[in-house]
Amino acid sequence: MTRNREYQINCIVFKKQNKDIKFLLLKRIAERGGFWQSITGGVGVGEDRIKAIRRELKEETGITKFKKVIDTKFSYSFVNREGRKLEEHVYGIEINPNQKITLSWEHTERKWVDLKEALKLLKYKNNKKAFKILYQRITS
Repeated sequence: MTRNREYQINCIVFKKQNKDIKFLLLKRIAERGGFWQSITGGVGVGEDRIKAIRRELKEETGITKFKKVIDTKFSYSFVNREGRKLEEHVYGIEINPNQKITLSWEHTERKWVDLKEALKLLKYKNNKKAFKILYQRITS
């Protein structure tokens, strides 16, 4: 698939168990930075955002079903390792608490965390802001 590399999606996967909200973090392989993050990826040329979300979830975690998608209405720009400016739009993806997760080759570990731990582990300021915005949407 040809990717529109100027536009990306950031999918913050979460689950609710009673009143607890847990977020899925994935640790990138060392060759790609070795940091903790949510699911991210490019939107293909001619691909709508929901199809891109479905594809990225399946590719990176094996998730094919989810309860709902929340458009946070938050996006930000950044410059990637190759020096290209990208815009990333953030979505919350609620899954069933018993959903199985299968990591792709892009990640070495996965971890379910609360908001406080997510904010400690995430590397980038805009990722932290995205988690805070989503958490506020979920809990309000």
